[in-house]
Amino acid sequence: MSNNKIKNEIEKILDEKIVDNEKKFSRYKNWDSLLHMNLLVHLRDRFNININFKNIKKIQNYASIMKLIKKNEIKKK
Repeated sequence: MSNNKIKNEIEKILDEKIVDNEKKFSRYKNWDSLLHMNLLVHLRDRFNININFKNIKKIQNYASIMKLIKKNEIKKK
């Protein structure tokens, strides 16, 4: 899946455009614990990523999601 498609999916969840890949999710206007959980569930279901405490702490921004997705893809090979 292309980076643009992934970004579009995350933007739909955030209901906001991602302009800065390093901007923390907590800085988005709609961000709350429910949105965080929706994002985690989406990542688990869409990309088959194991969501554990370690991964939850790592997911801070779009760049960290891309890193996690790529790491997960490498493990599958």
